[in-house]
Amino acid sequence: MINPAVSLGCEDFKSLAERKIQNNHVLIGSNDPSYKYRDEFAKYTQVHIVDGADHYFSDKYLDDFIDAPKKYLYSLK
Repeated sequence: MINPAVSLGCEDFKSLAERKIQNNHVLIGSNDPSYKYRDEFAKYTQVHIVDGADHYFSDKYLDDFIDAPKKYLYSLK
């Protein structure tokens, strides 16, 4: 997931507990509203933080967004 919607709430993420934590990934910008839930997400997912990125991964953070699948998913072993 990229910047999980705050409106989902953490209860919606508990279904991720049915999967191995190493198969669940959340990418959050440190300036995104969902950033405040990072510790809750970490109970069910691997949380990856892009320092300084907003919800849209604007400007210089766009490459972090584009490279996320390769970096966090396709590199799994």
